[in-house]
Amino acid sequence: MDLRKELNGALMASMLSIILSVGLGAASGTGVQAGLLCASILVIVASLVRGTRGQISGPSASLAVVIVALMGAVNGDQVLLLYTFMLCGVIQVVFGLINLGKYIRFIPYPVVSGFITGLGVIVIILQIQPAMGLPDADVRTTLADLPASFAGANIISVYLFIASLTIIALGRFFLKDWPVYFIYILLSTVFVSLEQWEVPKLAPIAFELQVPGFDVFRVPGLQEIRLILNYSFILASLASIQTLLTSLVADNISKTQHNSNRELIGQGLGNLVTSLLGGMPGAAITTATVANIKAGSRSRLSGILCGLFVLGFLLFAGPLVGYIPKAVIAAVLAYVGYTLIDIKSIRLFFRMPRGDAAIFLTVVALTVYLDIIRAVTIGMLLACVLFMKRVGVIVEELSTKRSLEQDRFGRKYKSRIPLKLLGKIQILNVEGPFFFGFTGRFHQIVEEVRPGQLVILRMSRCPYIDQTGAIALADSIQQLQERGVAFYFAGLKGQPLRLLLSLHIIGRSVPRSHCFADVNVALARIFEENSDAPPAPVRLAAEGPY
Repeated sequence: MDLRKELNGALMASMLSIILSVGLGAASGTGVQAGLLCASILVIVASLVRGTRGQISGPSASLAVVIVALMGAVNGDQVLLLYTFMLCGVIQVVFGLINLGKYIRFIPYPVVSGFITGLGVIVIILQIQPAMGLPDADVRTTLADLPASFAGANIISVYLFIASLTIIALGRFFLKDWPVYFIYILLSTVFVSLEQWEVPKLAPIAFELQVPGFDVFRVPGLQEIRLILNYSFILASLASIQTLLTSLVADNISKTQHNSNRELIGQGLGNLVTSLLGGMPGAAITTATVANIKAGSRSRLSGILCGLFVLGFLLFAGPLVGYIPKAVIAAVLAYVGYTLIDIKSIRLFFRMPRGDAAIFLTVVALTVYLDIIRAVTIGMLLACVLFMKRVGVIVEELSTKRSLEQDRFGRKYKSRIPLKLLGKIQILNVEGPFFFGFTGRFHQIVEEVRPGQLVILRMSRCPYIDQTGAIALADSIQQLQERGVAFYFAGLKGQPLRLLLSLHIIGRSVPRSHCFADVNVALARIFEENSDAPPAPVRLAAEGPY
């Protein structure tokens, strides 16, 4: 471990963390002190446990948006906020303990992209009022009062916001390895103070550690419990997703492998301790993590040092925050909101599959205009329905019904087919999962089987069958048997075999004597049972591709 590189990385990361903490703490409504406590306590605690080397945690723009909605839902009740933030940390710890980190990858990209993009749009909208020198307002109020806001805007704040946003964007483009946010805010604050411009500024920090006593805690009502559970779960889920995505970025840069579950436990413990000390919950900060690792950091020490630097700023430089113009912070946060927007998905919007594009657009719109919880829920439901429809279509296209004479695998048996079975053996191939999205097509295939024929259902390439599929299969078998059709299974294995045995479909609907390891064995038995002079036993090849 190179101590100099660890120190340098921690210094670079702490500059970014301080700026984001000041802006996001103020924007979330919890206060600048809550943001700085998050950037210090969270990263120190998480670094002691975490499973990603060089990762830096702190306030998150996406979490800040959720906290704004939470503040409105609980009317600023500090006890309910404390309960929600604490439970957020506990849920993250549980996520890690039950090995949930590996399941994050199953969240569809259009849902994640749409959700994060929607949060970015919200962050930008929330900066409109501060950019004009007006009091903060929520999204709907900001958009509804837009004409009046332009009329009552502080022109100096507007010019300062535009200049700040332009310089920050250019600086991030030309000075990628420099702490542009920190440098510009420092210079602009000094300039505004020297010029004595009358613009709204942040409130100075008079640090006071607020550890809740036992008298603070109270039993919430049922409606309050519902709010706490909803918001704590969405905060924990969002923080976990952002943290693990940042862990992947850190792995790509440092060429290491993170431990997802340990990372979630560390983040959860950090958020729990932070909330008890009066801070807001946070997640891994991608920009600070990248800056830390690119500076040469490869251990947990840099995270601890970063937290100590931020804590030092909070303890000794808090009053200086009162000199920072709100318009400058609004420009920083507007740029952060822009970085949250998935520009790549927007560029490819008209090229991506229509279903994915619809999910992306729906989640963005619901996140901005409705609320975050319902946006993610509806997005996941739409993604699941779309996925099941696609899988159902694929299974329908690949699954076939052919006579033995037409089947490529069965052509070699033409000379051995007993005369009374010519044209009567039908082979049904199921290619893929046999689930509720395929049952309609399977019923249609079964309807095409004529009375008196013989059916072999080849299941060797069916990895899964659900309850609906099993019941539909039992109904179809009964219909076939009522029409005088003999039914056989071939290639059943794994989960489908276990389920059909447990539901007694094999044993009652279909006798065990009609279940075979593959089509070869099934045909040999069928030929033997239907031939007046059965041929001598022959060694049959294993079932191959057809």
